[in-house]
Amino acid sequence: EALVNSLPMEKTVVVALSSPYDWVRFPDIGAYMLTYSFLDPGIVTACDILFGGFSAQGRLSVVLDDDLPAGTYHGQ
Repeated sequence: EALVNSLPMEKTVVVALSSPYDWVRFPDIGAYMLTYSFLDPGIVTACDILFGGFSAQGRLSVVLDDDLPAGTYHGQ
């Protein structure tokens, strides 16, 4: 956790593999992605999104913050 929080915010992406609530541990991170799965298909898809093979289509399923209500989508 300390290592991730010490990285440059604008160049750091956190990929959570199961819980959307991991976000609260990294409040200053520039980008956050959640797969809801630690199985290979979820990891491969996350890598494809990060490297431009797919665009993210998911929506946040829970409220994380007043600025991040359920249904939030911040894709391109």
